[in-house]
Amino acid sequence: ALDVRRWWARVLYGALAGFFVVMLILSQSRGGLLAFLITVLLFPIMLPRGQRLRGILAVFLLVAYLALIFWLKRDVFLSMLLSMTVRMRQLFAFAGGVQDASLYARVVMIRDSWTMLVHRPVLGTGAGTYQDVYTQFRSIPFYAKFPHSIVFEQLVEMGILGAGAFLALVGSLLLRGLRIARREQ
Repeated sequence: ALDVRRWWARVLYGALAGFFVVMLILSQSRGGLLAFLITVLLFPIMLPRGQRLRGILAVFLLVAYLALIFWLKRDVFLSMLLSMTVRMRQLFAFAGGVQDASLYARVVMIRDSWTMLVHRPVLGTGAGTYQDVYTQFRSIPFYAKFPHSIVFEQLVEMGILGAGAFLALVGSLLLRGLRIARREQ
């Protein structure tokens, strides 16, 4: 939003970014929110030196926007913030050894995914087949469409070769983006 020249494009990009951040918060995804917080903290550091001040300004504007939205809809966000706090406490307690049924089911699904990967390690089970194949390998009576981890899903469905190609694609896109950002400074 800060790099485009037209004011209306800045407003449009800023509004879309704010919308997506609010939707991420409303999703209450623990992993998504942790990844977002890490990204927001690393964003100014990843920028070239001449653009770091603009990056810090962008993060500040995002925080100010979120504070405004939070204040305008505090009845919604306060209950969600309390719910998210409970969920984060459950996550940290689970990491400390306390049992939680939902988080335990995810751990079991990841273990089952490893079993599925060992069954067909090179080419995988086929794209979009996770939910069908999982019924054959599940160790607890649990139904899932995906293992709550894109990495494990891609490993199972595409095998090591396909997952390697997927990660190479994602990595090349990130490297290309960094090269373009550095070239434009």
